[in-house]
Amino acid sequence: MRALELGEWNRATAEKLRLEEKQRAARRTRKEAGVEYRARWFKQVIPSPKEWAQPATKPGSVWEFTGEYWAAREAKAWGQLPDIY
Repeated sequence: MRALELGEWNRATAEKLRLEEKQRAARRTRKEAGVEYRARWFKQVIPSPKEWAQPATKPGSVWEFTGEYWAAREAKAWGQLPDIY
């Protein structure tokens, strides 16, 4: 959606709110079903001592790309992705 780039503030805001509410609904549905969320393309890693020196780094705040996206893209394996759009 390019509404924001085109200066269509009301349309951009409405779309942002729609997406956020759809994501909240998906989260509620998972919670009610007892399904724990797991990031699909990233994993949490323990920060190294060097990263701990950074003020924004705290336990669990470092995420690493798994690389699995590229295999899924090549296979067009999108079936298990949540419908958040």
